[in-house]
Amino acid sequence: MIPCSDPSSVEPFPAPLLPNLYRALAETDGSYDVATIENMLSEGVVQLWARGESFVLTELRIAPTGKRYGHIFLCGGSLPELLPLYPILEGWARSQGCGMMTMVGRRGWERTFLKDEGWTAPYSVYRKELV
Repeated sequence: MIPCSDPSSVEPFPAPLLPNLYRALAETDGSYDVATIENMLSEGVVQLWARGESFVLTELRIAPTGKRYGHIFLCGGSLPELLPLYPILEGWARSQGCGMMTMVGRRGWERTFLKDEGWTAPYSVYRKELV
């Protein structure tokens, strides 16, 4: 993971998004909490993308080979609010020199727009090559 300046760092986590952040964190393994997320945002390690009361946190990752990829770190809210963010996230990843995007999510994501956008789920990890 490396810091990225786009979009702006945010601290504290915006209050209107907190209920969905708490719900999203409850679905994880407990490795992160609100304070950790706020710290990652302030350090520029993750980026916050918000629409309405929904959000996506991304991070820019670099493999040991130097290959760059955008990773959807955590998201919460409603699918109708999140859908318009998708092309923005993909454009951001391309602008950062990424050839791929990844995300880890529940199997239910397989029934969403992801399958229509070229995402696959090897090992319950979703991946899309950016061309």
